[in-house]
Amino acid sequence: MGSKYMKRVTVLGVLLVAQVAVMLVLGKRGGHASRVPSPYPKVRASEITKVAITKDKKTVTLVKDAKAAGTQAVTELSVAGDKKKADKPDPWRLETPDYPADAHAVKSLVEAIEKASFGEKVSAKKEWHGEKFGVDDEKATKIEVFSGDAQLRVALFLGKEAGGRVFARLVGSDDVFAMSGLASHLYNKAARDWRDKTILAFRDQKEDLVKVTIAHASGETIQLARKDPKTWEMVEPKLPKYRLDQKVVEGVVDTLVTYNAADFADDAKESETGLSKAALSVQLEWKPGSRMEKSATLLVGKKHEKDARTYAQLLGDKQVFLVNDYQVTQLKKSVEELREKDPIIPKFATNDVSGITIRQRGVVLELAKEANGSWALVAPVKDAADSEKIKTLLDKVSRETVAFNEKGGREKHGEFEVDGRGLFVQMATADRKLEGFLLGKEEGGATYIRRADDEKVYQTFALKKDDFPVDAKAWRNRTVMSFSGTKATRLEVEREGGSWSVERKDGKWTFMKGAPIGTAVKVAKIEEAISVLSGLRAIEVAGGGEPGADKVVATVRVVVGGKAMAIKVGGKKGTTDTFVKREGGEATYVVRSSQVEKFFLKVSDVSDAPVAPAPARKTNGPAKPAAR
Repeated sequence: MGSKYMKRVTVLGVLLVAQVAVMLVLGKRGGHASRVPSPYPKVRASEITKVAITKDKKTVTLVKDAKAAGTQAVTELSVAGDKKKADKPDPWRLETPDYPADAHAVKSLVEAIEKASFGEKVSAKKEWHGEKFGVDDEKATKIEVFSGDAQLRVALFLGKEAGGRVFARLVGSDDVFAMSGLASHLYNKAARDWRDKTILAFRDQKEDLVKVTIAHASGETIQLARKDPKTWEMVEPKLPKYRLDQKVVEGVVDTLVTYNAADFADDAKESETGLSKAALSVQLEWKPGSRMEKSATLLVGKKHEKDARTYAQLLGDKQVFLVNDYQVTQLKKSVEELREKDPIIPKFATNDVSGITIRQRGVVLELAKEANGSWALVAPVKDAADSEKIKTLLDKVSRETVAFNEKGGREKHGEFEVDGRGLFVQMATADRKLEGFLLGKEEGGATYIRRADDEKVYQTFALKKDDFPVDAKAWRNRTVMSFSGTKATRLEVEREGGSWSVERKDGKWTFMKGAPIGTAVKVAKIEEAISVLSGLRAIEVAGGGEPGADKVVATVRVVVGGKAMAIKVGGKKGTTDTFVKREGGEATYVVRSSQVEKFFLKVSDVSDAPVAPAPARKTNGPAKPAAR
């Protein structure tokens, strides 16, 4: 007894110590934490003019750039969208190296400094500064905040983080506090990460850009001029019957409006950068009166030896940057790449299409539009087709008109499977067949495609072979029932355990079967059942021979405008789906069980009066005890 008691006391003691330790670390009430007025000197973000951050004996000093405020340079940060100009961050600079700072990063920091607050004191022991809290002179990050003309407002050491707070102590004090609102990612950055990586930024002045000149090292020079706010034209070279692809040009301009570096290349030699003989230069000119400078030229040099980046620089600026390769690819356009391409699939009006043929490896599927505008399967079986699916697909095909990424000619047909192995699609109107196309191999999210009357192979990201299945089941009409719920006058359910029916007369539902005349009907349940039935669509058409597909557990019938229609409810498919079948139809559908539950109802579900239980089965005497 005594031994067990002592063990219990020991365990409780350990738990108590652990609880006190947690309270101590997180600055909660209790333990050794003490509640004192916050010693953190408040300073407004707008008053801060300088922040010095020291870590591992290296100091980054950020200074508000008063001279740059209100000026406009090529690299000025723009305000995106509809933000007010007052929301633009103040310009800041690094003292060493002397360079513009990432104004958004500094804005986040000074706003956090303003909003930050000390919690309760968690320790006053100097010996705990290091390993326990990380706020000693060696391990901590020291932040000094100045306002006005170098007036020190806040100086503190920031250490480890716990529970979303950082341990902090004011310089010259041993007291440690749990500080909120100043996360380490806001201040623990190397000097290069504070630097502004903007090379070009003129989103607000995009419409002022009037000329773009792309010069390749090969000697090819392309000059594009803005004809009107939405149209560009190529003025050099002058080519007859040349159509400029406006989307490609807009892609070039959109790449330039916020052109940011991936990194800095401060110590790179000219022999490494190749910028004196740039592989590509892009000159931009803005209209007179624009807030931008008259012009700027971006130089693109050699690729970095070790990673997928390329050297870049603004003409007349000493700073050398590294940009990602895709940023170069977006600008490095030739005359041919800027040309408007002939469409892979010639444009057509969706409503004009009256027939679709799909063929793959000898299997042919045909769809035809009927006189009433609905679609039907013609081959390999005759059945109603899913008109909504076909309309959506035709809209999608009609948008995929432009060819891109030419991948070769006839010699590539086999490699990219746009030969006899490809999936062939042919559309027709009432009076002619439209040009067909073949979809081949899928690779990297794209599908190889070619027009049937053209040997050139292209790629498309918009169309997949799965869009055009040759399995008739995928095209069958998935509408199980469709009618106006407000016109329904009768609902019947025949199921194991009893059948019932209700009828609507003069706007009122009454029982016709399954409950005594006059029994109140749960109208909300009936209306919900009819609502689900009126637009019941399957998630798929079932194949033959699936377990449960032919099992009938209920018949649900609804009368609309004097016409009766019914569905048979079958067994479950898995845990979430149920088989159903239209009465008199051939197809078996799969619908969500959650929908079936709305109309697969017992009379007790729709009656407001208790239904009499079935009479007890008569017996000839007491039941005999079961044999052991």
